[in-house]
Amino acid sequence: MFGTSQATTWSGVVLAGLALIAGSGGAISAESTRAPNIVLIVADDLGWGDVSFNGRTEWSTPNLDRLAKQGRVFQRCYTAAVVCAPSRGAFLTGKSTIHSGVRRNDDDLPAEEVTIAEALKPLGYQTALFGKWHHGRPRAGRNDYIHPMDQGFDEFFGYTDAVHAWEKFPTKLWNGRQQVPFSGYIDDLVTGRAVAFAEKHKERPFFLYLAYVATHFQVAAPAEEVARHKGKIVEADPGLPLKG
Repeated sequence: MFGTSQATTWSGVVLAGLALIAGSGGAISAESTRAPNIVLIVADDLGWGDVSFNGRTEWSTPNLDRLAKQGRVFQRCYTAAVVCAPSRGAFLTGKSTIHSGVRRNDDDLPAEEVTIAEALKPLGYQTALFGKWHHGRPRAGRNDYIHPMDQGFDEFFGYTDAVHAWEKFPTKLWNGRQQVPFSGYIDDLVTGRAVAFAEKHKERPFFLYLAYVATHFQVAAPAEEVARHKGKIVEADPGLPLKG
């Protein structure tokens, strides 16, 4: 993470990163100035041992396993905080919690902070956030919280409120700046929106932030997913029905 003492901003970090890619013969080369697409995926409360490529056997995570095999796994990478809002504020701004302005779970991201999305916009990126934003209390002088579309995101779909994000089968979601009726399992809805966004913008660089609410808080899943794993794990309270 980058603190203010390092006199660095996300704009500088992004430009330096793209320069490194160009120098290494990666996505940007002398023959092509096309910037790489960036997809940031966050699984809320997913533990180190919850994925099968780290040894989990009670269930499988084949898609994450494939990402790990094809990419790079950081074994000593730690979150900047133990709760939602400060950790999100840290990686969105590139600053530690004492510098990002988000130290508690009810702190709102200051409007003057520059997010990854805002840093990428001048470089021609289309940006989107699908999933959980997690706002805090309105800052002094404001009547409302900061909306993700105020922080560099062209598109937004999901939850702005942390408590609302407890719902795995929501009846309404934010679509841009409007809250509209929706039905379905949230992770499927977010994934569907992400696939459509990537297909729509495949001819230009995009930054897609996928903030899933799995595996946070409520234990709930579609009925077919529950049936697939039924009986594989000994339940401490087998009389308590799972939502599905």
